[in-house]
Amino acid sequence: MPLSADEFQSCLQLARFPAGACLVTFDDGWYDNEEHAFPILRELGVPMTLFVATGFVGTNDTFWQERLTRQLFELSRSPAMGRRPLELLGIADVCDFGDDIARHRILDFVTTLKSSTVTEIDRIAATVANACRQVGLDAVSFGDDRFLDWQALSSMAATRLVTVGAHGHSHVPLPRLGREVATIDLQRSVREIERRGLPPPAMCAYPNGDYDAATMNCPGEAGLRFAFTTKHG
Repeated sequence: MPLSADEFQSCLQLARFPAGACLVTFDDGWYDNEEHAFPILRELGVPMTLFVATGFVGTNDTFWQERLTRQLFELSRSPAMGRRPLELLGIADVCDFGDDIARHRILDFVTTLKSSTVTEIDRIAATVANACRQVGLDAVSFGDDRFLDWQALSSMAATRLVTVGAHGHSHVPLPRLGREVATIDLQRSVREIERRGLPPPAMCAYPNGDYDAATMNCPGEAGLRFAFTTKHG
């Protein structure tokens, strides 16, 4: 039984859920939530909750992971001139594989970078962007990696099937920001959602699902009532 965000909150407070209850959620705020997911869920009458990274909604920017993955793939398809930067990163072998395998290997590599420091990620991102420019590739073309705009979110929310929740403003994992800055980042996302005429969010999802002892309670300090993380298994 799919629940709306309000129904979920009521069940959680009562500590009682209907048999087979579930909550359908999507993180980040990608445009394909409207393009693909929403029409299907609307037809079935299934509520959905969108946890949006407010600093990216309505912009032409995207997360560093998507940007870097696309740039590395484009370099791998230009091996004559793009192989050298891939060698420096230890992934030059992707040039020798077909598109599907190359994409998977590059995605695996970028995923491992999530545990790197912000300084190291910024260094690699700058190096790769520069390499793209040197071989004549568009270093800022993100293809289908783009976000919803505020008009789309408002239209979806007006159907009452969609609830918009917070997902931070910068989408930087809270432990990397520290308690004070993390709270400010969440507060900014809440204010931005309200400023756009959407209902004040009661729920958020930790960016990347990450929290620690110092930042676990930041959502509450930002005025949010419920926070979601991820646990595999």
